[in-house]
Amino acid sequence: MIRRTIALIAAALVAVGVPLTQPQAAHAAPPEILVSTDGVNFAPSASVQLFDDIALIVPGDTTTGRLWIRNHSSTAALVRVAVNDLVVPSPEFGAAVTLSSTMNGFTYVSSFGALSNCQIVVQPQNLAAGQTLVVDAEVSMSSATSGQNAQGETASLSFVVTAHEWAAGPFADDNGCSAGASGGSTGGNGGSDAPKLPFTGAEVGQSLAVALAMLALGALFAVLRRRRRDEQTHAS
Repeated sequence: MIRRTIALIAAALVAVGVPLTQPQAAHAAPPEILVSTDGVNFAPSASVQLFDDIALIVPGDTTTGRLWIRNHSSTAALVRVAVNDLVVPSPEFGAAVTLSSTMNGFTYVSSFGALSNCQIVVQPQNLAAGQTLVVDAEVSMSSATSGQNAQGETASLSFVVTAHEWAAGPFADDNGCSAGASGGSTGGNGGSDAPKLPFTGAEVGQSLAVALAMLALGALFAVLRRRRRDEQTHAS
């Protein structure tokens, strides 16, 4: 009877211990995001130039550009757009020139002087698998700009698109050049590249089961050894 019980406990110990030795599943690959400036030719890109003629802008003038963003992967993605490589030649230019960006009905407006590298200009939005969204961007100079103020100066900026899986939760921070997720539930304003999963207590439960099984097995071995010793004593 004792031998059979030991065998059963040993089998249970193996059943509990095997999952602990299995390698953990790798994190899912980030979504494949493609961008285009013409809506026809798409390619992965870390930085996109939409405006080459900002220096030619005059008071009351507006120049426009479009950026297409496509989720080429099989899972939904959370995407956002930020500015980078920002050059603002003077405070006068920064105050007179405005950037506006609109995607999916949401518009962001800021003067050049208030922008900074990696600042988000399109807030995080859901991009379904295979879906394409369009960012409409405008750069305009105030018609109130007098004389030659803020004109003929060199200015530039690029756009950065970052994304991760929708299921990974919101972005970890407001650094628009980072694609990482916080690992929380998706909602509200939306990096470590590997999102943290919520603690479930499963590891503690398995470890406790193993410890209890080992204690029980050790106790049974001790009982069996003592019983054999008693039998030998009676036999002699």
